[in-house]
Formats: sequence, C-alpha cells, structure tokens
Amino acid sequence: MTLTLQFPDDLAALLGGEDAAAECAQADLAVHYYRERRVSLGKAAEMSGLPRWEFEQRFAGLGIERDDTEAELEKDIAWAFRSCPVAMFQD
Repeated sequence: MTLTLQFPDDLAALLGGEDAAAECAQADLAVHYYRERRVSLGKAAEMSGLPRWEFEQRFAGLGIERDDTEAELEKDIAWAFRSCPVAMFQD
C-alpha cells in the first residue's frame, strides 16, 4: 500500500528534503501505531521501513519503553539463538 502525504516545501526543507521527510513520517507513523498497541514491535519496524534494530533505537531515543508480550519475547530469544554463535550463550 502506498500513502501520499503533502508537506509544504519549506517544511520538507526543514526536515532535510522530500526523501528525509517521507522517511521520518513513515517511521513516526509506525511508532504511533506501536504506542497505541495496534501493531507489534516487529510489524512496526517493518512498517517503518527501517531494520528492526534501527527502529528500536529510534523509539528508545524517544523514551518509549518496549511493551513486549511473552510470545514476542520468545520469538526474540529464538531469533537470538538462531543468529548468534552458541558460544556466546555459554559460560
């Protein structure tokens, strides 16, 4: 799906240009839906168009706390074990 937003040229310039304004709006919309608990963290990151780690840094910088469900935490842990060498999790 594609959404079109209209910004005055001077506002877009203040935000770093047309592309930067669009990226900012897309990420901010994803943050909004995550805060409203309408989407999960993973879906919000996908919606933002940013890699998940970068999206998490963005909303952490805004002082927004993660609100993970148990299922989301289990998915994160499973992903960590698949993505990282086993030695990292051993004493």
